[in-house]
Amino acid sequence: MDVLNSNLVSALSPPTLPLPVKYEKIIRPAKRPDLEFLIQPLTEEHLIPCAKLLTHSFCVHNNVYKFFKVSQDLYFDRLALPLVKKTIKHQLGVVCLDARSCEIMALSLNDDYSTLESEPFYVNKHPLLDR
Repeated sequence: MDVLNSNLVSALSPPTLPLPVKYEKIIRPAKRPDLEFLIQPLTEEHLIPCAKLLTHSFCVHNNVYKFFKVSQDLYFDRLALPLVKKTIKHQLGVVCLDARSCEIMALSLNDDYSTLESEPFYVNKHPLLDR
């Protein structure tokens, strides 16, 4: 392989892990300048609060989970916690915190679908969650 093709291949290759996780950004909404939010990578310190927030969002506000009466304990143990752990491991999550109280305001969880078969996060199947 010549130098040009070698450089092209390395430029198109995905970055190798671990990625730098020292990213932090403070934002202030234009309509509410009194608010201040801190955006940072999802880490182990956010594991339980994020899994609880995800569980609450789905079990309380999602009509499908409400209809099938999926308990928060079941959802937390079988889906939310394993998903957040995998997201942290692959460094694919971001959390938005209130800068003053450090309360979680929003989160973004992403999954690498190329690892779905080799590293599935949903392994403890349950009939209520498989509908």
